[in-house]
Amino acid sequence: MATVAEISVRCDLTDEDIIPELLSFVETFDTNKLERPAISGNPEQPKPKRVRREKVELDQLRFEAHKLQTELNQLQGIQKCKTMRMKRTFANEQSKHGNRIMATDSKSVWKEVAKHQQDERLRSHTINQELRDRLQAECCLGRQLMTLLHRNTKVRMSPQSRKLPLDDDEAIFKIHLVQAEDSLLEMEKILLQPAFQDPNASFVDTFVRKCGDKKFFVRESNSTLPFTVQVAANAVWNVMGTSKVKDHGYNHHFVHRSDTVLAQTFGIHFTTDASEAHFRTNYTLRRFNDCNRVVIAWVALYEPVELNGLQYKGEICQQIGWMELRDHPLEKTNITNVRSYSRLSVTADNIVQNNEQQMWSLFSIAQQIHEQVEGLFSFHLQEELIEEDWKTHG
Repeated sequence: MATVAEISVRCDLTDEDIIPELLSFVETFDTNKLERPAISGNPEQPKPKRVRREKVELDQLRFEAHKLQTELNQLQGIQKCKTMRMKRTFANEQSKHGNRIMATDSKSVWKEVAKHQQDERLRSHTINQELRDRLQAECCLGRQLMTLLHRNTKVRMSPQSRKLPLDDDEAIFKIHLVQAEDSLLEMEKILLQPAFQDPNASFVDTFVRKCGDKKFFVRESNSTLPFTVQVAANAVWNVMGTSKVKDHGYNHHFVHRSDTVLAQTFGIHFTTDASEAHFRTNYTLRRFNDCNRVVIAWVALYEPVELNGLQYKGEICQQIGWMELRDHPLEKTNITNVRSYSRLSVTADNIVQNNEQQMWSLFSIAQQIHEQVEGLFSFHLQEELIEEDWKTHG
C-alpha cells in the first residue's frame, strides 16, 4: 500500500490538487480491503487494538483534510477580495482623472503623456510671460497718457492760454443744445423726489447744495396754473424768450431763433440797495413737446465783469434748469401742473480757485438776482397767460 506522501510525489500534484485527492481517498478508503498476508491453515484474526488504531488514524486524516480544505477556501476568498478591490480602485482612479485604462507595461504611452504635459506647461508659461510683458507695457503707456492729460489740462487752464468761453457764440450754442438734452435724463430722476410727488403742493425753495468739491445754488418750485398746457407753455416760452430782455440789459443779440430753439447774448447791469454787478450772458432755450406735457430747458453762462467795484476775471457761472408743464385734469376743467428746477455753479481758473470770498460773493448775489428775476418773470407771465388764453379760446 502506498502512503499519502508517496502518492503526492509520484503524481507531482500541487497543493490545491492534493487536498481534494486526499479527501476522496480518505472517504473511499475501506479498511476491509486492506491487503493482508496469506496465511495457510486457519487465518489469524486481526487484533482489535490494531483495528482501532487504524480507524483513529483514518479519522485524524479526514479531520486534517477538512481543515486544510477550509483554510484553502479562506485563502482563495481573501485572494479574490484583494483582486476585486484592486480592480475597483484602479477603475475609480482612471474614471476620476478621465484617463483610459492602460497596460502597466506600456511605458511608451506614459512617456508620450508626460512629454505632452511638459510641452503644455512650457507653452502656458510662455503665453503667461507674454501677457505679463504686454500688461506692463500698457500700464506704462497709461501712466504716460495720464501725465500728458494733466499737463494739457494745466496748460489749457493757465491764464496765458485760456480763452473766455463767451467769445465764440456759435460754439457755445452747440454745447448748450447738448447740455439741454442731457438735462432731460436728470429731470426724470429729480421728479421722483418726495418734494414733487404732490401735484397740488405749492412751494419755491432755494438752497446751496455741495456735491463733492463743487457747490451749487439750487432752486426748486411746484405750482399750478388755471390754464391748459398749450396756453401755459406758450406763455412761458414767450416770457423766457422774449426780446423784452433787452429792456433789462444791453448789447442784446440773437444767435439762433426758431419755434423750439432760442439762443441770445446780452449784458446785465444788476443793482440793489447793497450790491451792483455787471455780467456778460449767453443764454439758450430748448423746447420739447410731448403728448400731455411740455418741457422747456435752459442753459446759461454768466461771466462776472464787476461786482461792487471789484474787477472779476477768470470766474464763470453756469446755470442749467428745466420747467415741466403737465396736464392735470379736474372734474370740470383742466389745469397745468408746473414743476421747475435749476442749479447754478461757479468755476474759476487756477489763479482764483482758492479765493473763496469771491466765489461766495457770487453765490450771495445769486439769491438777490433770483428774487428780482422771479418778480419780473411773474409780472410778464400774467400778461402773456391772458393774451395766449384769448388767442386760443377767443
